[in-house]
Amino acid sequence: MREGIGVGLIIGLICLWRAGWVLQAAEETHEKELMEERARTRRAVEKNKLLLTEMSRMNASVSGVISGLDSVSHAVESARLHMKASDKESDAEVAREQARRLEEQLVELKRENEQIKKTLQQSLEPKAAAEDPGAAKKSWLTLGIPTVPRKDNLRYLEETVDAIVAQLPTDSDHPLYKKVKVVVLNNQPGKHEVFDQVKAKVDKSPYAPYFKFVERGIQITDNIQNPESDANIPGSKVRRQTRAVVAMMRESIGLSSYFMFMEDDFILCPNFFWSVAYVLGKARLYKPLGWSGIRVSYGLCGILLHDSDVTEVANYLEQHQARRPPDHLLSEWIGAETKQAQHYLQQRRNLGYRFNILNHIGIVSSLRNAMQTGWPGCYDELVFPTVFEGEAWNPKTCSEDDLWPCDVQKKQSQRSWILFNVRGKRNAEVALWKSQELNAQPSDLPVLG
Repeated sequence: MREGIGVGLIIGLICLWRAGWVLQAAEETHEKELMEERARTRRAVEKNKLLLTEMSRMNASVSGVISGLDSVSHAVESARLHMKASDKESDAEVAREQARRLEEQLVELKRENEQIKKTLQQSLEPKAAAEDPGAAKKSWLTLGIPTVPRKDNLRYLEETVDAIVAQLPTDSDHPLYKKVKVVVLNNQPGKHEVFDQVKAKVDKSPYAPYFKFVERGIQITDNIQNPESDANIPGSKVRRQTRAVVAMMRESIGLSSYFMFMEDDFILCPNFFWSVAYVLGKARLYKPLGWSGIRVSYGLCGILLHDSDVTEVANYLEQHQARRPPDHLLSEWIGAETKQAQHYLQQRRNLGYRFNILNHIGIVSSLRNAMQTGWPGCYDELVFPTVFEGEAWNPKTCSEDDLWPCDVQKKQSQRSWILFNVRGKRNAEVALWKSQELNAQPSDLPVLG
């Protein structure tokens, strides 16, 4: 019996010891949690201090920019008054040039002001994407289409959208499923009947998630006094077109990894999306440090950009809208022809695809009275002077390649790429390439060699 009591005492002591150990461990865990909570609190306080400092700095910047806006606005008005008061043509010309430059400065200051306000707002509002990385998933490619009502209600926009829909998948197993966004911006709200009808049709279809229809009025008039009949100097209609393009671009920011300009009277060529994927993949191989833009069609259509560059390009077009038409400005930017573009792009430069992958169906222009005909069709070669020399595929230097410039050390693996070596291609093979069905898979595409 004594032995039983002794064993019981030992067991009891062991239990008490274990209970004490558990209690001590719990206390240590609680103390550790308290220390971590205090550390988090200190970090939050420090972050708030930094945020307040940044807010103060930005408020000062906003005040400075607003002051600059007032000064430049006053200078613009003074230049205009000087121009009106001038009796000599030479003085008037100088005044007009001063006014034009000041207008550009005013646009730039407004842009900086908006950017500062946007940054300030972002610093005050926590981003959901930062808390949940999955909330900010991007699509692969955005097609941006500005549109206006056409004479006699021509239905170009409907044909353009139908051609896009014909190549979009509804099968969730398809590699392009929900990887494409199409932004259609009508800059004359309430006046574009075809836009309203196309939007209503798409909204009722399974393709609705692919589209973003936007109605937004733009600035109609300005104080720029350019001639109206010079093809190389933007008149009032062309400047309105530039502002519409800028509005469309800003509606597209952040939707996808890549952005491409389109117009409302171009339709996708067969295998369009596979061709874009091919070009982008090859561009990454040729320019591993990045590129500024890729030309795959002509005019203000078929230029690929990185999404991260869309804001800068939109600002550039807006700032220089009085100097050149928008398609000229875009070519100028991707070709790094100005110091402003060079400073932003650093060593990045543009590329040009050999084949046109968008077909122009518009005969009646929204800007000009003359009929528009004689343009390259699907998979015709994109050469100078159809596009500017600095962005055109060059048959002399790249006859065996389909991407310009082709000044890279080619690897053997590249020769398995579709259309890599096209010097010996036969006409029948080109016809086969052009006649592929709209929804062909990459494995179905012919390899021309």
